[in-house]
Amino acid sequence: MDNVERQKFWDTLCSLTGEDIEADARTVKDTIIYPRFLYRFRSVSVSSIEALQTNKLYFSKANYYDDPFDTLIKINYDALHRYTKDLLASPSLYDRLSTLSEATGIAEQVWKDSIDQLKQLDVDVILSRIDAFLKANIQSYLKENMWSICFSEGATNEAMWLKYADQYKGFCVIYDLNDENNKLCGKQEKCKNCVVNSAGVSLYPVYYSDEGYDATDFAKNLMTAVLASNMFSPEIANKVIASLPNALWQQERITLVKSKCHEYDEEWRMLLRNNARGQVMQEWIPYGIAFGLRTSERDRLIITRSAQVAGIQHFFETFINDENRLDIREITLNAKE
Repeated sequence: MDNVERQKFWDTLCSLTGEDIEADARTVKDTIIYPRFLYRFRSVSVSSIEALQTNKLYFSKANYYDDPFDTLIKINYDALHRYTKDLLASPSLYDRLSTLSEATGIAEQVWKDSIDQLKQLDVDVILSRIDAFLKANIQSYLKENMWSICFSEGATNEAMWLKYADQYKGFCVIYDLNDENNKLCGKQEKCKNCVVNSAGVSLYPVYYSDEGYDATDFAKNLMTAVLASNMFSPEIANKVIASLPNALWQQERITLVKSKCHEYDEEWRMLLRNNARGQVMQEWIPYGIAFGLRTSERDRLIITRSAQVAGIQHFFETFINDENRLDIREITLNAKE
């Protein structure tokens, strides 16, 4: 996808409300122009070879991204303060009372007693605590709870070979989006209890912009949940949190925008819809493997044998063409390989 196409995707993503997740997902998917192939650039290591042999793609938390600016957000604290003051004002609280009572099934008097206790608190103290909490925790919360697998759109991306394939000494794994038979997740007995299968995954292009993402609405929801958890009984707090807008699209917008200086990455991300614990992965047989310009004979043999174990059918090599550009061509393995 070019920049114009990614802009269209981003504008659509930012318009989603979260009221109907499945309808929203169809809407945003219609704006995405999927390439046939996506690429992952790898150095030769014990972990990358093990993943290659077993057809595994591991999700990574955002706090392991190489870019420290990834998932950094902006919060308009003035707008957040206005929202909080309005939320805690007596008319606003009581206006919400009947609606909350009807929606949650909790008696109105219970809500009223909780609100009367809340009114006794000093708003300025609450605001200062909210600011301190968000500044100390929201970024780490996001980095701990966003899981993704990163791909690139081009096999001859020189920057990607340099950054992620050990300066051309590694390899590139090629995935065919059109081949459903090679996607193993959801088709095996063990998939019944898999968090990835039950939660679902989505594949999106990354949008590049120096404006970043204004996550004030996300902060409002998080702040409301924290206030409810600290000031109400667990029963009431859980009802308040359940009544908040679905934050799925807010979180996905946070992880799908990067600075324009990374535009050359042509990045795509497979996102896990829910939080997870431990190591989570996808199983997907690659279409092929490409060797780097500087992949040693020893490493080339290790990669080849591992790819053959995994059932990979196509092998490629990179080369410098007559126009002094990085290029790629399919090869036939020789006898010793």
